[in-house]
This record gives sequence, structure tokens and C-alpha cells, in this order.
Amino acid sequence: MIFTSMEPAIPHDERRGDGAIPAWLPYLIFLGLSLLLAIPVLRHLSYWGIRDWDLFTTLHAAAIRSIVDYSQFPFWNPYIGGGNILFAHPEVPVLNPLFGLLLVFGPLVGLKIQIVVVSFIGLIGFYRLARFLHLSPAAACFPPVVFMLGS
Repeated sequence: MIFTSMEPAIPHDERRGDGAIPAWLPYLIFLGLSLLLAIPVLRHLSYWGIRDWDLFTTLHAAAIRSIVDYSQFPFWNPYIGGGNILFAHPEVPVLNPLFGLLLVFGPLVGLKIQIVVVSFIGLIGFYRLARFLHLSPAAACFPPVVFMLGS
């Protein structure tokens, strides 16, 4: 398939909201799906979780403590393994655009809110890609659900 223009595949009548599906409806559906996906972790906000939640929560808490309590950029983590690098760790949260959620809500609740936000952004992004590739509004709702909620 050869694309001759980079114009989005959204017809003008659907941009105005005159189509069969209101323009805001997929966004509302995806927000609900994101919340539904996160119900297991949002049910008990104070629970740490299992498996690797303690490690990643500790990494995020070390970065927050370095910034808030010591007014320093989090290059070093003194809390794990007798001291270790933090900024070079692949899971460092400081450069994440959603790091503000961690600063506001704390590491545990902030991570759980990030699950909702990231899944919502992924669903919307994939929906917009499907619309750009000329899928109808109803058909464009299927690929994001399969991809983002498939695991």
C-alpha cells in the first residue's frame, strides 16, 4: 500500500462529531479499560505487591528521597546492596515524564497510578495510529485493545 499523503484518515464529518460514534467515546472507553486493567493493583493502594514490586518501589523511593530530602540529583542509591548506582540503572524513574506522579503521590501509589496513565496513553496512541491507517472508528478500537490488554 502506497500512501500519497500524510493526512489523517479521519473524514471531516467525524472530526466535527457528526459521525455515528462521537469523537470522545473511544477515549472514554479506553479510560474505563485502563482502570479495569489496573483494578488488581488499585484495589489495595497500600499493598506492595509481589515478586519485583519491592525492588522497583525501593528504586523509585530512593530517587524521590534523594531529590526531596537531600536536594540532590539521584546518582547513587545507598539503600540497596550496600550502595549502588541509581542514575545508570535502567529502571531509574527520574527521566520518566510521569515522575511528577511519584513526587506527588509517593512511590507506591504513584507507580500504581502510572499503570493507568501509561495504559491509557498506549490505547489512545494505537487508536490514533489505526485511524491514521484508514480504519473506521469502530474497527480502530480493536487493535489497541488486543495489543495493550493482550498480556
